[in-house]
Amino acid sequence: MCTDNTEGDNCEVCKRSYYGDPTHGTPEDCKPCACPLLEPSNNFATTCALSPKFDDPDGFICLDCQDGYTGERCER
Repeated sequence: MCTDNTEGDNCEVCKRSYYGDPTHGTPEDCKPCACPLLEPSNNFATTCALSPKFDDPDGFICLDCQDGYTGERCER
């Protein structure tokens, strides 16, 4: 049984709507997607993925923006 927002045969991936690297083994490894905000009424994607950048090693990108929304965080 997986915990801490993980799934997979060995709990090796984050659940849908979460991103990160659960192989570190801490409860904070899978963070919720904010596309662009965490509130359900302002969250326009159901999946995201870790996309580290030089200035933000925990950066992520939203993968499936709803129709009418675009941008890395579905913010436009």
